[in-house]
Amino acid sequence: MSPTNIKVFESRKAPGGWDEWAEAASRICQTNFYAEVMQEAQRSKPRFLWASKDKRILAGCLLLENSVTKKGAVANAVAGKSLSCISGPFALPEVSADDTLKAFQSLVGHVDAMGAGKFKISWGKAWIEEDSALSEDAISCIFKGLGYKKVEWANYILNLTPSEEKLLQKAERSVRKALNKCARESVRTRLVEDFDDFKKSYFPAYISAQDPQDDSAAQGTLETFRAMFDKDDKKRYRYLVAEAHDGAVFGTLGMHVCGSIATEIASSITPAAKAASIPAQDILHWNLIMMAKSLACTSFDFAGVSPAPKNAKEEGIRKFKAKWGGRYLRMLSFEKLLTRGKIATGISRLVKSMKKSADT
Repeated sequence: MSPTNIKVFESRKAPGGWDEWAEAASRICQTNFYAEVMQEAQRSKPRFLWASKDKRILAGCLLLENSVTKKGAVANAVAGKSLSCISGPFALPEVSADDTLKAFQSLVGHVDAMGAGKFKISWGKAWIEEDSALSEDAISCIFKGLGYKKVEWANYILNLTPSEEKLLQKAERSVRKALNKCARESVRTRLVEDFDDFKKSYFPAYISAQDPQDDSAAQGTLETFRAMFDKDDKKRYRYLVAEAHDGAVFGTLGMHVCGSIATEIASSITPAAKAASIPAQDILHWNLIMMAKSLACTSFDFAGVSPAPKNAKEEGIRKFKAKWGGRYLRMLSFEKLLTRGKIATGISRLVKSMKKSADT
């Protein structure tokens, strides 16, 4: 339920000025640009919500609607749709903390009444002032009051305003050693020129480093990147490849720029780099950080780490991202399996159980 005098509006099309609002909040996954990419590549259906008070827009929220796939025809029929909200909702500039909280409560309450099978929403505490009313407790209270489960996550944010020399000094000694080794081994990085270059040099290394997946999933990922290249007229995305002197690929790393923040994406390291002990991700990160700084970004977002690593891989990722000297911040993410989703999940599990029993 919306607080008094807060109204929520909904549209399949972004209202005028939407991307300016989202980019001012540095939320690329809340932009109409991102909605168009996902609509073309993944057939997601965008739903734009905004909260208004006295005809003044306070906050916005881009939802992406997809069909939920469950095992069993009955489960599929019940499951309906899922709604995801990545890095949202977001507040407009100069909106007070009190109005922001009320607007978020209104937006989340509106989503709760949509009848989706599942809804996932994430909110980055990195952009919350420590001493404001937008505290972790205040935001958590909104979601927990509506039955959402809190998911723990964390991040490192590097301030890019110091000089190049000071940034390098701030990083751990292992970074400088890695960069020196790359120089001795003649490892270079280069910017991907276009989608054809990306498909040939970047994507094979990137997709091979992901968890095992079928060809259709890999093709879907490639189509998402294709849509990004097609629609990225502002050059929000940039991709670097680390190569040997003979052109062999050692690793990949990309970033997107939104507002004053650059965020890393799509990293990989190849078997060739591992075999030769080439610290490809060090030179990729350093050169991407320098590129972000040259684009007038004031922060570099390392795209998250597990606050409680469960295995050696997660621990390694956390240590790597920590060594650059960024500020450690806990993130807020909330998820809720709504009534239809619970029923569909139950039916799906029953179908699996019955099939397993029949096979034994």
